[in-house]
Amino acid sequence: MEPYYTQAENLYHVHGNRGEDPTEPWASAPYRYPAVSHEPRIQHLAEDFQRAGLKNHFIWPLGIMIDEKNSQTSACIRCNTCDGHPCLINAKADAQVVCVDPALKHEKVRC
Repeated sequence: MEPYYTQAENLYHVHGNRGEDPTEPWASAPYRYPAVSHEPRIQHLAEDFQRAGLKNHFIWPLGIMIDEKNSQTSACIRCNTCDGHPCLINAKADAQVVCVDPALKHEKVRC
């Protein structure tokens, strides 16, 4: 089954770093997209945890269409409306945005 998980992670633009999560199962390839940086408050907490000697903190893999190196062309703008809600600019790499909407553009596909 694993190769299909890696294909799905690529399709859904999953950003992350393999090997940081100690509970992560084996994977045949690294994530295609680099991990998304922490928000400032979370970065501060991560640094506090590290200074306190706590280990096993890592950046969660995220399915999002973001390019932090080139914000001018990035679909995601890191607004405050994303968490737990549909993305207002369709930058969250969910099934609707990545699969359903593109399929509906073909004339033989209907709702």
